[in-house]
This record gives sequence, structure tokens and C-alpha cells, in this order.
Amino acid sequence: MTPVVVEVAPSTLAVRQLVAWIHEESVVEAYAHIFTDPFPREETRQRWNSYTGTIALASHEGTAVGFVAWQDSEVEALYVLPSAAGCGVGGRLLDAAVGATRLWVLEDNTHARRFYERRGWSPSGHIRQQYGPVRELEYVCAVA
Repeated sequence: MTPVVVEVAPSTLAVRQLVAWIHEESVVEAYAHIFTDPFPREETRQRWNSYTGTIALASHEGTAVGFVAWQDSEVEALYVLPSAAGCGVGGRLLDAAVGATRLWVLEDNTHARRFYERRGWSPSGHIRQQYGPVRELEYVCAVA
């Protein structure tokens, strides 16, 4: 893959719709082993339509391939399209979330947990129950 460009995105309806689409495309594959219910498309659209934090988009040859969303010190979402996974997009997006020092990751998402751990993040010991029986682990940035 040629170089990926990561830029803070304007807060437009088109960006919010694009983020909702990337979110769905990424999650359906990445979480297939965790969730059996249909993807909550309408809730996801509503979430991104009302989002007030910062969003950075990653693009490859002019096409968006991922995004990171953060507010204050928390990364609230980081998703990369399956077609761009493993090409360094996620790391570039995580680097764009300036000032973020914590995030939550699904306990059963071992791929994501390894991704964060390779980049200096570690579990804080805090756990929360989300989405029925699914648990999330809080990760904190151990690298200043």
C-alpha cells in the first residue's frame, strides 16, 4: 500500500456518514466471533451524527480507509477497513489522537488488544460490562 494520509476531518454530515460506514464495515468482520446480533446500523448513525469530539480520517489514494475519534483524553473509536488492515493505518491513526491516554477495548478482541499493547498501551485493571455479557477493558498509554 502506498503512503496513507491522516488528517483531522471537518465536522460535516458527509464525514459523519463516512465514519458510520467505516465503523460498520470494520466491525462486522472484526467482531464476528463476539457478536451474533445484526449490526446496530441506526444507533451507529445516530452516534456519529451527534459526535462532538475530534475525528481524523486515514485515506489511501483519495479513499477513506479508517478513522480515529477522540475527546479529551479518551480514544472513543479506531476502525480500519478490512482491506487496509495490517498496512500501518491503525498506528498512524492512533498517533493522530494527540492527548489521548486511555481507551476501552473488547476483552475478546485479542487482535485489537495486541495492536494497542505493541504500541505501549496496557490494561489498567478497570473492566466494564457492555452490550449484554460482553466486557471491555480499559487501556492506558504507558508511553509519554
